[in-house]
Amino acid sequence: MLYRVIDLRYSRARGGIDDEPLQRLLHGHEVVSRTERLYHHDGEPHLLVSVLYRLAALATPPRSDDTNGAKKSSSPTTRRSREQKDEEWRSILQEEDTKLFETLRAWRTTRARADAVPPYVVLTNLQLARVATTRPRSLSALGEVEGLGKSRIERFGKEILEVVAKGVVAEQPAATEETEKVDTVTPEAPEEVES
Repeated sequence: MLYRVIDLRYSRARGGIDDEPLQRLLHGHEVVSRTERLYHHDGEPHLLVSVLYRLAALATPPRSDDTNGAKKSSSPTTRRSREQKDEEWRSILQEEDTKLFETLRAWRTTRARADAVPPYVVLTNLQLARVATTRPRSLSALGEVEGLGKSRIERFGKEILEVVAKGVVAEQPAATEETEKVDTVTPEAPEEVES
């Protein structure tokens, strides 16, 4: 087994902790345990991650349905580049969803700080975008959002629904003084004309 400690820094460009070095390290390895500690240095957040891992087997074990003992070739899985994955959430957001999405991101940042974890541990941008576009109003509807599992719904579900409800209400057009005046004005009685 191998052990590594990595110091991840906050990236203003990404709006969060840059976990690229950790992803590169763990690619192709099996994580045995991982601990994280958020700290601040010179006013910037850092995430200290300690990882116990082992090298994953490079060969795929033969499938159980293989009758002649030979390995069956499987189509190679192509991994999307990080840039494509980061952009996927942007492609599903519509203009009318942006304000709610940003409100959800602000909630996620606050919650992540309270839990001393990176924001993506609470919810990813893609998960936030799916919530913003579907605007669920119940825990069961939230459970239908792709990527949200039972544990996240149990842990954050009520808070997410509150943020969505407040965001939807905030998007409702408020009555202006002018429209209120129009609504309260009563028509005057017609003037009598002498004949």
